[in-house]
Order: sequence, then structure tokens, then C-alpha cells
Amino acid sequence: MDVVHPSANPEEIYVQIAATDVAGLTDYYIQPYYAQANDSTSINEASDDSSSTGKKKRLHYKQAFNDHWLREDTLKDWVARDPVDKYAVICKVCNCKLTNTNKTGLLAHVECKKHQKNLGTNGSSAPLSRFTKKLFVEDIDDKVARAEIILSAFVAEHNTLFAHADHLVECMKYMFPDSVIASKLAWKRTRTSHIVQEGIAFQERQDLVSICQRQRFSVITDESTDISDSQVLGIVVRYFDEKRCKVVDSLLDVIKVEDGSGTGLYNAFRNLLQDKQIPLSNILGFASDNCTTMTGSESEFQQHLKRDIGDIFVMGCVCHSFVLCANNASISLPSWLEEFIKNLCIYFSHQSVQNNTFSWIQESGNADCNILKCETRWLARENVVNRILEQWDELLLYFQTVGLKDAGDGTSYIYQTMNAAGTKHVLLFLSYILSKVNAMNLEFQSESFRIHKLYDVISGEYRSILGMFIKDDIIKSRQLSEVDPYDVRLHKKLSEVDVGGRCMAQLTRQPLGEKEEQFRTDITKFLMELCGQMRTRFLFSDESVIAKLRIMDPKNITNAIPGAERPSIISLAIHFPSVVMEAQLDLLDEQWRNLYFARSSTNNLAGLEPPEFWSRLKEIVDNDLQPKYGLLSDFMCSLLVLPHSSACVERIFSQVNQAKTKPTSRLHCDTVANTLIAKEAVMAQNSGCYAWTPSKRLLEDVKEGRCCKRFKDKLGMYKKEGNLDFVDLSLYSSGDVDGGGDEHH
Repeated sequence: MDVVHPSANPEEIYVQIAATDVAGLTDYYIQPYYAQANDSTSINEASDDSSSTGKKKRLHYKQAFNDHWLREDTLKDWVARDPVDKYAVICKVCNCKLTNTNKTGLLAHVECKKHQKNLGTNGSSAPLSRFTKKLFVEDIDDKVARAEIILSAFVAEHNTLFAHADHLVECMKYMFPDSVIASKLAWKRTRTSHIVQEGIAFQERQDLVSICQRQRFSVITDESTDISDSQVLGIVVRYFDEKRCKVVDSLLDVIKVEDGSGTGLYNAFRNLLQDKQIPLSNILGFASDNCTTMTGSESEFQQHLKRDIGDIFVMGCVCHSFVLCANNASISLPSWLEEFIKNLCIYFSHQSVQNNTFSWIQESGNADCNILKCETRWLARENVVNRILEQWDELLLYFQTVGLKDAGDGTSYIYQTMNAAGTKHVLLFLSYILSKVNAMNLEFQSESFRIHKLYDVISGEYRSILGMFIKDDIIKSRQLSEVDPYDVRLHKKLSEVDVGGRCMAQLTRQPLGEKEEQFRTDITKFLMELCGQMRTRFLFSDESVIAKLRIMDPKNITNAIPGAERPSIISLAIHFPSVVMEAQLDLLDEQWRNLYFARSSTNNLAGLEPPEFWSRLKEIVDNDLQPKYGLLSDFMCSLLVLPHSSACVERIFSQVNQAKTKPTSRLHCDTVANTLIAKEAVMAQNSGCYAWTPSKRLLEDVKEGRCCKRFKDKLGMYKKEGNLDFVDLSLYSSGDVDGGGDEHH
């Protein structure tokens, strides 16, 4: 190692390191390393302040964390990703953060005295060759096992048929004849299935079950029918990952059910947890779509759940609720409107000649050439309405041309409707109001923690929509729960009803005359029904649990106004007696009060999201080095798992339809579930299958053949139980699945 001190900056040390790659070639890298007076190991980029010297401003490159470092033998044992700063590296040996450093800087850090001392060495500078030699320690069996796991991860992530492995591995041997690893690959359909199901998925499910056995979690479920007409129940668990300070949604299983009633679904759900020895008492929350089977006062599933878990938090899917609100409100609109939108979309969906003619008109007018597609849900129709408005002139010109000669395909009706007074006005209003509802819908489709925002977001938009047709003084003087949208005595005059800015401008440019009163009446009925549906599905009361959960927002602490009323945490805690016991309420209230009055102690936590804020709050200690807010931190971290929607399990079912298609419709439900779990495991590292790092435990399982053994044990158990229908059809080619073929067990 050569050290050069440039005269321009006496604190800047350039470290020149010779690094040997796997091919035996030597490259030299020069990296600025800054020596700090306090012997810090932080590596930072050089200052670019050149205004005083008049020299040319130096360009800087910010190095983000590279996932390949986690696989290099010289680095993988001591480097870790920083959960917050993507330009930082955590040294697990020194327990410090290295910022904006590259591989050369990391190797330089290995040489520093602090790192050597923490490793337990004598502090002498170890030669770099000691680390580079480790690149060749991994034997050929390890490399072959790693290659087979990565290829299996590719199959799982991209929904590739397992049978494709037969030809893929032969192609690799043909393309890379000089590769020792490729020549030793025994990776075909059977081995692929074993690694995906009894390797990657087995360990991922095992880790998830272990988490559910020891900490609080919530359950998010949905039932559906797949392409083979089998009724399946998807079960996702939401838990708090303390290591990553993150709320995580993970698929526990997708199970086939014979009884689709509420009782049948609950029995299947409970049996699954009992088989995996997961205590029901660890379940804190439950969410599902708003079907009567799963939720609602008459739901058998919910009744059984509350019988076994008394204080469970039950939440109907917020996103489904918005859809139902919009669909029910649309009934108040004129019947011709829905017929017009459907006919217009259907007209272009199956007729290529019309598409070509309309595309020519669009190109002439420099308009977007996308063809309209009809949706069944009114919230989804916002895109259709916006597309019609964007292409209004082109559509009108097209139907004016072809509508003169009605060929029985509805062109004349569409043109007459578009040309009628009020059609564009209604579409402009719908574009405005549906965008408001969709904004709330999209907000809560996120899988991150959102429940602390639920009440403020929904009540704010609800108040805004009420203000469109309810008198202003009523909105200002009453609580939302006291305003009945169906009470016509509270309504504004029709001429004062707000219809949106663009619609109002259209009314000014093209007055409707006598039809305006009917137009505003229809708009008022729609708004009234929309608010009535929202009032039925959401509890707009400051005393509701959803409203109390607002105190989980860290801004209540970090941005609190001095002298403002302090919200009570006890009013929230009493709804979760299984999380905090009665005897702990005094301590919980005391820690909450102390935190509120000692806000300066959380200055370094300002700006963090709730999961990280409440987790890191435990790091604050008292004079005895004990957590100062330990009980408060544990209570809040437990509530982080509360669900707000079932969007995550809906995404799972969309993946089920990708994995179980028409050619693979006979796949066993276990195979589909295992493939999805393996896919989740690969994508959890945010690196893709090509950069995914399998665990040492998985490598050992593949090398020792434990994956195959587990599969054979499971197959033997099914045969012993007399379940002769159990066949892993993932081992068949697509042609075999369709027409039957030889078994490959």
C-alpha cells in the first residue's frame, strides 16, 4: 500500500491499492481517504468548494451500496446495508457508518487500526492478499449449488414453467463448454421443483412461522376462485421487522377450501395456524374485503374470530369501501350515461376498421392515439371518462362523419348523445369527483404503514365533498358525525351546488338553460348518495379507534405546539388490553407524558416514518442505561401491524393467475403457494434473481440433498394417508400437463 500526501490538502490522503481480480489481472484504484482528528472511520466525498481558489470545480460521484459486496468473501462478513441511507455502509465489526465509499475505500477500512483491533488482531497491518485469496476458498460444489439456487430463483420470480429447466440447462452447457460449473449442473425440472418448494419456500415459510410464533401480527385474507374453478383462500400476515424497522406483508399460504361458507373458511384458517403451532392470541388485527362472508356484523368468519380473540381489531378493506361507495352513488346518475360509455368503448373494442379510421383522425389532430377500454367499476372508469374528454373533438368529428349512415352498430346513438346538451358537463363533473375518491383509494393501496393517516385523509375528503352541497355554516359549526347528507334542510340551493371548476366553466360557455335545474338535481343526488355511503362505512367520530390511532404519527411529538392540548394515549390503550395490561397503564401514561414534555430528546428522530421512529425510541436510555421509553416503544411497535386494506392479498391473487394459467391449470395449490413464497423471498432483497444472495443454510440444504429428502418425505406422508391424488404437476412439461405424460418423481 502506497500513501501519498497531496500538497493541496494536508488532510487528504490518497490510498493506492492493487486489487487482483479472478482472472489474475491487476488494476489500480485511487480513492481519497480522509483522516479525521478523532480517528473516525467515516469515508466521505471531497469538498467541492473551489470558489476561493478560482480553480475548476471538481466533479464528484456518489457511490450507492452495491449488493455484490454481500457476496464477496473480503466484505460479506462485516458489511451491511444502511436501512435509511443508500449511500452508506454499516461496518458490523466497528459498529459504525461509512458514507459514500466504494470497494477500494472498504478495503482500506479493513486495514485501519480500529477495525483490526475490533477483530481481535494485534493491530498490525495485514496484507491485502490475505483477503483476496479467500475468493478461491469456495469449492466447486458450493459454486454449483449456488448456481442451481440462482437458476431456481429465476424460475420462481418470472413464473417460468419448471419443465423449461430441462432445455435451459442443456443450452447453458452447450453455450459454455469451458465452464466447470455448467458441466456439473444437474439442474432439471425435478431438482428445480425441489429447490423452489422445499428449499427457498420451505426456509422462507419456516422463518415467517417463527416470527408469528413469538410476536404480534395481523392477518389479511381473501378468497377467490382460480382458473381451475378451485376455491382458494389466501392468507397474508403483517408483522414488524425489528432489524429493518419496517412493516412487512408476507404470504403465509394459499390453501384450497371445500366449504366456502364463513364457518368453512374460518375452520381452514384456524387449522392452518394450529398445524404450524401459531397461537391465535398473537393475532392483533384482521382485514379482508367487504364481502358478507368475511366481514360485517352477520359474518360467521368474524363472529368465530371475535369469539376466539376477544379484542381483535377488525378492518374492512378501505379500498373496497371506496369502490362500493362510488358504485352505489352511480345509480343516481342518468341511466343513459352508463349506456353511452359502454357503447362507446365496445364500439372500438372489436372493430379494426373503426380503430384505423379513428386513429387517422387522432393523428390529424395531434391527439393521443390510445383506444378506449371500458371498465366495470365506476372508480376505474375515471380513466375512461378522462380519455373521452381528452379526445372529445376527435370523437365528435369521427361520429359526425360515420353517424350519418347508421349501420346498426350504434354510431348514430353515440353521436346524438355526444351532441346533446349536458353530456360533456356530466363527464367533467365525474372527472372531478372520481379523481377525489380515487386519490383516497390509491393512498391506502400502499403496503407501508398508513393507518395513522386514515382518519384525517378520509374525514378531510368527506368534509370537502359535503361542502359541495351542504350549507357552509353547517359544515363549520357541526361535527361530521352530526351532519346527515340525506337531510335536505341542510342542502344548498341548486344554483349554489359546487360542480367542479371545469364543469362550471363549461356551464358558463355553454349554458344548459331549462335543463340546468335537472342537471344540478342529478349532481346533488350523486353527491348525497356518495356521502351517505361513506358515512355508513366509516365512523366519523373523534372517539373511534381509527381517530385515536392518529397519535402514532411522530409529528405529534416532534412538531407539537407548546401549550397545545396533549392527546391521551390511555384512550387508545384500553382498546388493546392484550398488548398492554391494566397494571402497566400508569407506566405507559408516564412515559408518554415524559416524552411529550422532553421533545428535545427526539430531535435526532425528527422526520422519520412511524415504524423507524417508534423502534429507535427504545435506544434512548436513562441514567441507569435502561430504555427510558421501553413500554411506550413496545406498545407502538405492536400497533404498527394493524392493517388498513387487503390490497396486498389482492396482489397475491393476481400472481396466482400468472402462475396458474390455462396450460398449468392442474397445478397443485401447494405448488402455486410455494412458488409465490419463493418469489417473495427473492424479491425481498430488492436485487432481482441475478443478484440474490441465498443463505448459507439453503446452500447446505441443496448440497446435502435435504430438499429432495423433504419432498420424498412429504410424498410418502400423503401416500400413507391415502391421498393418492397428490402429484407435483410442476414436474411435467406444458404438453404433459395438457395431455398427460410420464411422471418424473
